[in-house]
Amino acid sequence: MVWKAISSPWSCAATVRWTVPALLALLTGLGGAAWGDGNADISSCSNAVDRGDDDTAIALCSRALQSGDLSDESTAIALNDRGNAYADKGQYDRAIQDYDRAIRLNPNLAEAYNNRGIAYRDKSEYDRAIQDYDRAIRLNPNFAEAYYNRGNAYIQKGEYDRAIQDYDEAIQLNPNYAHAYRGRGNAYDHVGEYDRAIQDLDRAIRLNPNDGAAYDGRANAYADMGEHDRAIKDYDQAIRLRPNDPVLYYDRGTTHYDTGDYKRAIQDYDQAIQLNPNFAEAYDSRGNAYLHEGEYDRAIRDYDQAIRLRPDYAIAYNNRGNAYLQNGEYDRAIQDYSQAIRLNSNSAEAYNNRCAAYYRKGEYDRAIQDCDQAIRLKPDYAEAQRNLGLMYWHGRGVPQDYAEAMRRFRNAAEQGDATAQNSLGAMYYTGQGAPQNYPEALKWFRKAAGQGNADAQNNLGAMYYQGQGVPLDYAEATKWYRKAAEQGDAGAQSNLGIMYHNGQGVPQDYVQAYMWFNLAAAQGNEHAAKNRDVVAAKMTSAEVSKAKQLARDWLANHQQ
Repeated sequence: MVWKAISSPWSCAATVRWTVPALLALLTGLGGAAWGDGNADISSCSNAVDRGDDDTAIALCSRALQSGDLSDESTAIALNDRGNAYADKGQYDRAIQDYDRAIRLNPNLAEAYNNRGIAYRDKSEYDRAIQDYDRAIRLNPNFAEAYYNRGNAYIQKGEYDRAIQDYDEAIQLNPNYAHAYRGRGNAYDHVGEYDRAIQDLDRAIRLNPNDGAAYDGRANAYADMGEHDRAIKDYDQAIRLRPNDPVLYYDRGTTHYDTGDYKRAIQDYDQAIQLNPNFAEAYDSRGNAYLHEGEYDRAIRDYDQAIRLRPDYAIAYNNRGNAYLQNGEYDRAIQDYSQAIRLNSNSAEAYNNRCAAYYRKGEYDRAIQDCDQAIRLKPDYAEAQRNLGLMYWHGRGVPQDYAEAMRRFRNAAEQGDATAQNSLGAMYYTGQGAPQNYPEALKWFRKAAGQGNADAQNNLGAMYYQGQGVPLDYAEATKWYRKAAEQGDAGAQSNLGIMYHNGQGVPQDYVQAYMWFNLAAAQGNEHAAKNRDVVAAKMTSAEVSKAKQLARDWLANHQQ
């Protein structure tokens, strides 16, 4: 199942917030026209926009427009400035109306096209934004901000190469344009050119050390490179600079999530939601973290809220389906996966997850259909290949076919899927689908065990214990049994108990043997329960009490 948090929203603070035409140049170009009250109000309006005092700007520009003493050029400027103020307030439609009027009065006002493009971009109408940036650039080929803004729109469309070209132009026009370096760095990050991304973001930070968005962008690049500690450090700095930006907390939370630190991830998602209660992605991602913590009810509540905020949020339906699946509510899981598929018919993950739900319900024919569809959509989908391998191995929904099961497992195993690697090793070990081959079994068990797969670690221990494909080595067997036992694998706990009972690979220790047998028996391992009774007969009551306490301590230390 796919529990991974969605990709972080691109944090931009990135758009040049509204360009203003040179007022004095335009006014003095009118044959030396005298300044009236309306023109003074335009100047004051522009200053108010720069200060972020949008209500004052709107009042001043409106008064200027109503004065009746403005030329067409001055009226266009006042409309442009008032549009900027409306846009800053999030009133994009009113802003666009003002830009439209400004452009009708002065079709050569490049700034109005640029600003209208920004408003369209903020409305997610990226094609219309790009059209306006195109026009601004045609009117003013040296308009660095328009190139930069068009690059931002291309990033939102996923056209990263075109975005990079626009950022290149902006930087060529203004070599000290910090925002353009930041934008290009973000684009390089999206295409996996992490070193170039870091170089650009370093330059952006040198040019503007107080740009929290640049630290955020560099943190994203470090996180994508797997350098999580450096990413966290940059997120911390970005948050110091912009403590009220919910996206920064979201991004840092996602990095904590990726490192398995779900509690810290939840804390950051909490803060993101507190700052923006309508942040659907933060609810969804917090749900993912709760899911990994085994808190299914809290996860479901978060997915519910994400869906309320975004009824078309296919990923949230898929993830809520995962929570229902883990909670054993297969019908509800299937309903959510089906809704995710209706919203996004190309979601291989939702088909694969619905396959898993049907499999657990015993509806194997439907499971086969969904896993097949997942692979049609995503031919290299390791998890779906592995799931099909499992069904061919057991003959569920299809005739039992070890060779086909092995082929499916191999497809997934060669992509690094640890569960498939373990299954492929098991087939070589048993001689199903291919002649029995201990060295091959050992190879695949090693690959999976190296990724932390507990079943493979236990299997590898068993091969060392029995000397199959390797020289018999009790110490090495004990090492691998312990790795799996510490993950809670009942079979490995039972095997480790045997090693302590027999003194193989470790000094004989009945207390340790009882502890591990007890832990395994608590999970329903019958052999461990019998062996626990055998070893108990060799122990004093004080030793048994000590062993039970050790088991309780182990459980307390290994609770999620």
